[in-house]
Amino acid sequence: MKKINLLLMIFCVALLPACDSNKKLDQSNSEKVIKEFVRNNAFNGGGNWGQQGSFNESSITSIEPISQFSENDASQIVHFNYRDAFAGENLSLKFNFKKNIDKHWMLISVTSVAGVGSDGMANRLQKWENLNTMTQ
Repeated sequence: MKKINLLLMIFCVALLPACDSNKKLDQSNSEKVIKEFVRNNAFNGGGNWGQQGSFNESSITSIEPISQFSENDASQIVHFNYRDAFAGENLSLKFNFKKNIDKHWMLISVTSVAGVGSDGMANRLQKWENLNTMTQ
């Protein structure tokens, strides 16, 4: 009986790494979360801060491949067709993912890469910290 338990334990330990589907953040899954986040936070430009265009899913011009910094941290750069009169360039945001204690990937924050010149956009970015949005 001890021999069977030992073999069973070795078999299970050998398979555990293969069973962890959350080990690496999946490109299509992360893009789905990013697009959902953008849909939920969409807004039109104009008004007091000189934004031109709309921040929505159709304003995404490209999503770069995942940058895997470690087994627990990853990020993606997303480019938007959204100009800011104060920054004079299109908007690029970095979507930051982290594994939680249950080993599920979560979108934890969105930070500026380029094109954030107005107080309005900077204020939005501050609200996009500590998001803890589940990806799976």
